[in-house]
Amino acid sequence: MTAAPIHLDVLRPEIVVLRAPMDAPAPVDASVEAPAIRVRDLHYAHQGAPGGLGRRARATHALRGVSFDVPARAHTVLTGPSGSGKTTLLNCLAGALTPTSGTVERLGAVAVVHQDLRLVAERTALANVLDGCLGRVRGVRRVLREPAHERAEARRLLERLGLAERAGALVRELSGGERRRVAIARALMQ
Repeated sequence: MTAAPIHLDVLRPEIVVLRAPMDAPAPVDASVEAPAIRVRDLHYAHQGAPGGLGRRARATHALRGVSFDVPARAHTVLTGPSGSGKTTLLNCLAGALTPTSGTVERLGAVAVVHQDLRLVAERTALANVLDGCLGRVRGVRRVLREPAHERAEARRLLERLGLAERAGALVRELSGGERRRVAIARALMQ
């Protein structure tokens, strides 16, 4: 099933959000369920460096009046050309940047998969996925071993992404696509 693109009202309107439902069953009345993310009138301006010789710094407006909802239990893809504001929008959604104005409401956490993946090559796929629970599992429990329910969840995610048989493989032994899926599983563990 292909989702219809939703064009965002941004500085460069080439940004597109694509949505497709996940495997989870839809609620009986989808209009009752709150969206996972709600964005209203979001603006963000990158502050420029001072211009020198008495010139004032100029701000670059990356986002202007962006508003949209991301439904719960849906895959959402953000596409657009280089420089259109995608990374700025994602950083605002994840809380890494504070918008100049507007609101971002999150039902839960927002995880980001970086382009460089940031995986540890000398650890297994499963160990890298378990790193996603670092914020929840602390102290001696983390040093000795992750709780059983965390390990089971990590294995479930790897299975869902087609990597169950590769859980014990070192990341350096995985293909590029497999590494990307490990990074996605780690993000979902957060």
